[in-house]
Amino acid sequence: MKYLFISHTVKQGFEFTDFRCYQNLKKYLKIKMVCLSRDNEFSSMPTYSSKIKSKITKDDKNIIWSKSEDDIKLNLIDHDAIIISSIQGSKIYSEFAKKIGKIVVLLDTYFNQDFYGNPIADLIIFKNSNSKKIFDKINKKKNKYNFKISGCIQTLNLKKNLILNKKEFYQKYNLNKNKLNCLFLPSGPQHHSNKFKEIYVKICGLLNKNNYNTIIKLHPTEYNIPKLKKFYKSGNTSNSILNNLNHKIIDPCDFYSAILNSKFILAINTNSFHEVNFLGKPIIYVERLQFYNIKFSKNYFLNKKKFQIYEYINKYIYKNLTKNNQYYTERNKSILKYFGCEVQISDLSTLLNKKKQKNKLQVSTKLKKEISPLIYNNKKSFYNLAKDIDNFCKKKNDQIKGINFKKDIVFFKVKALIKKILYIKS
Repeated sequence: MKYLFISHTVKQGFEFTDFRCYQNLKKYLKIKMVCLSRDNEFSSMPTYSSKIKSKITKDDKNIIWSKSEDDIKLNLIDHDAIIISSIQGSKIYSEFAKKIGKIVVLLDTYFNQDFYGNPIADLIIFKNSNSKKIFDKINKKKNKYNFKISGCIQTLNLKKNLILNKKEFYQKYNLNKNKLNCLFLPSGPQHHSNKFKEIYVKICGLLNKNNYNTIIKLHPTEYNIPKLKKFYKSGNTSNSILNNLNHKIIDPCDFYSAILNSKFILAINTNSFHEVNFLGKPIIYVERLQFYNIKFSKNYFLNKKKFQIYEYINKYIYKNLTKNNQYYTERNKSILKYFGCEVQISDLSTLLNKKKQKNKLQVSTKLKKEISPLIYNNKKSFYNLAKDIDNFCKKKNDQIKGINFKKDIVFFKVKALIKKILYIKS
């Protein structure tokens, strides 16, 4: 079987995830890799920058680099099976691959829950059972399809050589060694209403006032300048609103190091609670009702100040996310749970004052396994992934032998050539 690994998008700070996955799969499969690299101004999803492309090419000169979806489609013609990472945005490739008789495997690579588009596949490998349920709900899947529950491939970034210890982390960001760290996770700039900005500044102000090193991990969208300028016209990142407040912006690739080296992790709203909890830390949500534009309730926060397991979209939020609310689709995540607490800004100082107090409740092993049943940190984990893919594809290949797809292939090649000629002329 000839495999092609398609990496059509990247996650800020984890740009080498697909490449590291491919390197491990290559030990067990006859496989090549094609990556999409073009000006992100023209991409709805981030692709490989020239800097990341250069680093990967230095390690492996056989990687195929494509500037367009059609280039990737041309490359997949000569392979038997296509492995696509990740699910979001995969439909354009999976539909074409199925049309010309290829076997399609989708990888649920990252911790997020972006599953829109209803892609076609012969096999989908999910990171956990909740992801499958959310995928089915979003895409209204009623019929049975082939899938496997594996683990989150993004966990391969937890290898020791990729994590900064306390000394390294404090040195890199020139942090005050006599202070504990607090990590704040702002949402994407598209959510930064005036109210959001007000809470953002108040949170960081309280971290300063309570004598913490204030560290911020910006949302990936803030690194896409054309998109950022839609919300911050100056092109400055959101931390520019903090004026004279002391803070440090961390490199996205140090996200896990920041979590592990922080006393508290705070957010107004974030889906990154998966990673925070998986690394054994609680998430503290501040004024989340404001984020969802939901009416304040006196009773809402009464039982949410303790560190314990809560529903991510609880009954009150679910009920108030009506169809006219822009966050209505968040209802799809109602099965998710997080370990942490939820507070008002007026209660945050009390919580931050508990510097020396250890959290009595730790993140349970059960919750960690719900998030990712497997950590991709050794040869065996990738051997099993490769084995699952290969066994499935060989059986599937036997079923489709003898079907002729030459007409579809020739038609596409001619169409792609015409588009290329017209582009050159223009």
